[in-house]
Amino acid sequence: MNEKLEDIFLFLKDNRKYNREIQTAFFESAFKGYIGNKEKIISLFYLIAQTQSQPSIDKLFKSYYKLDYLKYNSFEEFCSSIEILSNEKEPKPYLDLFNKLERDFPGFGPKTSALFVRMIYQIHNIDKYKNYKIWDNVPKLNHGDKLFLPVDTVILEIFNQCIPLPPNENWNNWTFLRINNILNCCDFYSDPSDIEIWDDLWFWGFFTQKVSKDKYGKNKRLFKWNEPKYWALKESNKNKNIIKEIKRLAEDEFLEKIPVINNEN
Repeated sequence: MNEKLEDIFLFLKDNRKYNREIQTAFFESAFKGYIGNKEKIISLFYLIAQTQSQPSIDKLFKSYYKLDYLKYNSFEEFCSSIEILSNEKEPKPYLDLFNKLERDFPGFGPKTSALFVRMIYQIHNIDKYKNYKIWDNVPKLNHGDKLFLPVDTVILEIFNQCIPLPPNENWNNWTFLRINNILNCCDFYSDPSDIEIWDDLWFWGFFTQKVSKDKYGKNKRLFKWNEPKYWALKESNKNKNIIKEIKRLAEDEFLEKIPVINNEN
């Protein structure tokens, strides 16, 4: 399993520019026209919540209500205002922020909380997104801290159909926690921040899955290039040469690295 994950990881690492272009467009949409820190964070909260396939408006309302009473002058003040207080010698701000959002912000859950924390990390630590920084002195990712992959149906399908379960674990399928525990323990990273590269797995997975019906009439996901999905994403580059390039990489490289091993999930 480790070799397969490393093979996928290296592909993602070598082809970062495509998803980064989409993420840049997303951040531009999130922050355009907003000047204050509070307005930028609230805009990001709303847009991330809208990525949920079935959001609970009644639950999210409580989180939106909370946002109005937080403090936003600095990253430290923001964390403090949602009562993230750490007395550890090596603070874990990203892990603490994830845990706080998942636990105390209704409607967020693990996937949405992970996505928000990851984007806060990205805009403050990746040069490509430096124009969207909100605060100064947001920390880098240290060895004791964690970023989580925002696991949704797209990523679950990749793992459940294509990545073998660990033989020493009594697992029937992959879950958000199991996937992230494995990814945070990979031994082929050169830096703790390499965990962020897995964010691109969604990009390649989203455009290479199609829903069809099995012989029992149930929905089933097939792994193949899906150009309508690419066009449906507002931020995707519609240049024909770029689409051709992404299609080639998806079919000739990415899909070759994730052959289906289990068709029953």
